[in-house]
Amino acid sequence: MCGIIGAMEPDGTRDTVFQALARLEYRGYDSAGAAFSGAGGAIRRIRVVGRVEDLKRAAIPSKQGTAGIGHTRWATHGPPEKKNAHPLMAGRAAVVHNGVIENHAELRAELTKKNRRRFSSDTDTEVFAHLLDMALTDGAEGAEAMGRAVARLQGSFALAALTAGREMILCARRGAPILAARGERGVYITSDAQALGSRAREIAFLEDGDIAVLTPGRVEFFGADGRKVSRKWRAAAQNGEEAALGGHAHFMRKEMLEQPAAVAATLEPMLTRGRILPRFFGPGASATLERVQDAVIAGCGTSYHAGLCGRRWIEERAGIPCRAEIASEYRGMARPRPRAGDLLVAVSQSGETADTLGALRDFRGSRRGRSLAICNTAQSAMAREAHMFLPTRAGIEIGVAATKTFTAQMAALAATATAMGRTRRIYHSSPMSEEREKKGMKELAELPDLLRRALELEDEIAAWAKTIAKARGVIFVARGRLLPLALEGALKLKELSYIWAESCAAGELKHGTLALVERGTPIIGLAGDDEWLPKTAANLAEAEARGGKIFAAAGEKFQMKGARVIRVPKCPEWLSPFVFAPPMQMLAYHAALELGADIDKPRNLAKSVTVE
Repeated sequence: MCGIIGAMEPDGTRDTVFQALARLEYRGYDSAGAAFSGAGGAIRRIRVVGRVEDLKRAAIPSKQGTAGIGHTRWATHGPPEKKNAHPLMAGRAAVVHNGVIENHAELRAELTKKNRRRFSSDTDTEVFAHLLDMALTDGAEGAEAMGRAVARLQGSFALAALTAGREMILCARRGAPILAARGERGVYITSDAQALGSRAREIAFLEDGDIAVLTPGRVEFFGADGRKVSRKWRAAAQNGEEAALGGHAHFMRKEMLEQPAAVAATLEPMLTRGRILPRFFGPGASATLERVQDAVIAGCGTSYHAGLCGRRWIEERAGIPCRAEIASEYRGMARPRPRAGDLLVAVSQSGETADTLGALRDFRGSRRGRSLAICNTAQSAMAREAHMFLPTRAGIEIGVAATKTFTAQMAALAATATAMGRTRRIYHSSPMSEEREKKGMKELAELPDLLRRALELEDEIAAWAKTIAKARGVIFVARGRLLPLALEGALKLKELSYIWAESCAAGELKHGTLALVERGTPIIGLAGDDEWLPKTAANLAEAEARGGKIFAAAGEKFQMKGARVIRVPKCPEWLSPFVFAPPMQMLAYHAALELGADIDKPRNLAKSVTVE
């Protein structure tokens, strides 16, 4: 969750650290801090409760320090207070941390009792600062000192440290993402290469257990056994310009409007060849897709909702049993060991989501079955570790609430279902006839235009939002393939506007949720022109009879006297989730706008969830 940056530049690192922290703020924004090497080897630290802009205002005016580390925090242990902001310091060590040190309580008790160490924060991180300082005091340096301290830790973490008196940055990784980078101006470590913009020319990923030592112009890697190792350097993507607002009030609105382009970029490499062939998923994919007998899609939050759409597509178009699971729950399920014909599809915006990555690793650990990663970062852990990888080419998404990555994930899952259906038809049998495949390919090619037309509903949605913003609570209902969009609509409204929102299958209203309806309660109904329309309309009428105010995003056939209705663009039934996604996003956006909420950085949340 938290963002880490470390930089070594001969001309001073202050500006580099602050610029990188601004790009990393999506990972957490409860507090921010930085530490720089100073005159005589001393470390100078600044911390604030608040945003990176507040940190800049509190900063020293000079470009102090050829070595610097910085941190944006998403609080885990200890509330967002200055004493808990990173870097944490003990003696000669200043430390920044992403992850969780699970045995921090035992270590704190030991350090307090045996070593007479005093603690100034509520964090788990501070124990590591003391452990590192103890190793330095005992005469260890560099990788040896870092190794001694890390050996005492249990949990998942990425750590970076400055040590007084040495022009050096130490870094360690276990579980949480961290990478090294080098460029013309210096060497770096960071949670996300995008934080460095054009400064990074090459990047190298630390593997689990690795320690990296940065000295002027040089990065050295050490494995878990303490021996020096080499790690592969690769060219860094140069895409910093995408992270600009471009005249929009918020990144979320910019990214909503980019959805047609994101879906087109995701699908075009496959559609231009007339067939979604297995080779688009990587080497060996043809044999893998041919053998699939059962599939599981694992994801969290919005990615899970995309997975619910994908589950139906895989069953309908490939004839393969499929289920979608919340990744954090899937990991704890009692289930049979994966078989040779099992496929796990891991869906994540960042490719680093801790629970989804854990599910992927657990599945791979069985050494049976195959895995497919669908994510927006080609250099992420999921993309590297899965047997197959299908990228969502949505570009950088800064807004914490996922928009374009959601529809790009749905597009990738629709393409996956189509490819599986074709492969199954060729080698076995499937519901995907050649005629149906051709028709489906044409319909996928038209998705960007459908999304553009759905985005044209913004003014009508904004009018809805004026009423929704005044509500104490809102209920979203749908049936069938639109139920995931009701779940997503409620999630978006909660995370952006802080309005309590419930979502349920329309048929479940009378099994409990109807008790929440009182006079004026907004009921957001999603109603497509499908076989479920009469039943959905009847369920909405039941809510209206109890005082609910009906707002319906619907196709041409829906009719209800007294309801406020917005007509979504006509589309192929199987792709209807795509035309309902923008209205749900825009409703949350405009409700939050009415309430003056921080749209791009909702409270208590972060973009990349790298803790379990």
